[in-house]
Amino acid sequence: MNDITIPTYIINTSKQIESLHDIKQQFQGKIEFDMNIIQTHPHSNSHWALWNNICEIIAIAEEKKEDVIIICKDNHQFSDDYNKIKLIAAIYEAHRLNATLLFGGIVGGFNHILPLASGVSWLDACWESSFIIIFRSFYRSILDENFYETDVVENKLSEMTSNKFVMYPMISTKKDISNVDVYEKYNPACHSMDEIEEYAVRMKKIHHIFYRHTARMK
Repeated sequence: MNDITIPTYIINTSKQIESLHDIKQQFQGKIEFDMNIIQTHPHSNSHWALWNNICEIIAIAEEKKEDVIIICKDNHQFSDDYNKIKLIAAIYEAHRLNATLLFGGIVGGFNHILPLASGVSWLDACWESSFIIIFRSFYRSILDENFYETDVVENKLSEMTSNKFVMYPMISTKKDISNVDVYEKYNPACHSMDEIEEYAVRMKKIHHIFYRHTARMK
């Protein structure tokens, strides 16, 4: 496991040098990530710009025959629950379940979630995430998908596949850079830090009930 590295593409959405510095700091010393910085171009439609970046990354991954990649926004920050073993184990488990997507964390809402004993949880939708793991089986679907100006990236990805999961405990959260972030500037639907906390509390309650129930069944 020590020699495992995961191609990781960080989409730099902000013009602020501090933002790029901060996201690089998040990955400093974490040799499990093969980090690549992708610069985005400001656009009046933030999700259109983000989708184009994702397609560019997927095309690179497909050409390189990469089995799995991580796409990360520059507002990502690792939670206290992050460690390499948890991440690798979750990726292997999601692959075993034929997952197309695995979210490191949710910083937007969700409808229904089904915890699994293996440490990943199935979910029906994810409205925002800063850390997305994409499996090779999903590359071509993304490249072939039509994306319209009214679409939202995470909603579009969720609608395209039912086989998506999220790690729990979540290893990724969102840094509050709303004052400088290009996507948030043009995206009034972005979730506030208070909303993100509400989603995290809801997810925690669901998993607490699940773990308590499964403990009684033993």
